Amino acid sequence: MHQSKNKQQSSQKAFEGGVQSIFGVGDVFKGEFNLTGPLRVDGTLQGEVITSSWLHISRSGKGGGRIEAQSIQIGGEFIGDLYATDHITLLYTAYVRGNIVARSLKLEEGAFYSGECRVSPVLQNKTTVPEQKDTDPVNESKDIKLLSTQSR
Repeated sequence: MHQSKNKQQSSQKAFEGGVQSIFGVGDVFKGEFNLTGPLRVDGTLQGEVITSSWLHISRSGKGGGRIEAQSIQIGGEFIGDLYATDHITLLYTAYVRGNIVARSLKLEEGAFYSGECRVSPVLQNKTTVPEQKDTDPVNESKDIKLLSTQSR
């Protein structure tokens, strides 16, 4: 367990500092939220969030809907779609069900993920996901399905 806490602390360092918006424990947000700076969610988020920066859902945070960001880190629960122009990290305390699209994906040991995932180093440099066509010329992308056997 001590090793897992060290992993979370090192992963968290990339998301510390410069937080412009925080949904605190007990706060509930429903709707659409567009911002340019980082967001930390310790409470509950339901809806759509679009940011050109990073988003962190802490261990106490819960959410559902759609998130588009440069980078996303989940330590709590999220059900919905996650899109990142850079990377997504699921911490060891994360419980995520839904679709993931990102340039890179990191799952710490103990994280739960169920859904479809597209990891591609050639995603466009914007938070919207390119439309998929039957003849997708992006040969570098990898479509995978992950299902953890860990139950929660």
